[in-house]
Amino acid sequence: MPTAAQTRKTATPRTKPQALHPTPNAAGTKPTRPAPARKASTKKTPEQPVTVLGVPGALLMPRTTSVVTGLSIPTLYRKLAAKEFPEPVRIGARCTRWRSDDVRAWLAAQG
Repeated sequence: MPTAAQTRKTATPRTKPQALHPTPNAAGTKPTRPAPARKASTKKTPEQPVTVLGVPGALLMPRTTSVVTGLSIPTLYRKLAAKEFPEPVRIGARCTRWRSDDVRAWLAAQG
């Protein structure tokens, strides 16, 4: 059985550092790399022009309503909960729109 001193003297063989680019294999073709991890989607919701406020019966997105009123989206929902802002139209489970007529009437009432 080797002693502790003998064990320390034996070094592990050094391995060659990995190349930055894969080298061809025996068949002469490059090995395939794994696909890179997908990033989170950076797709933005399309913006709605502010001029849509002038269209009767138009449905305004929350961001457009925020820009038109000068209130942040959370403030819109706080005012909605306090019954200080018009009720939105729920198109789906995650789709809320405000009627342009209601928003214009609210803006006029604000002075």
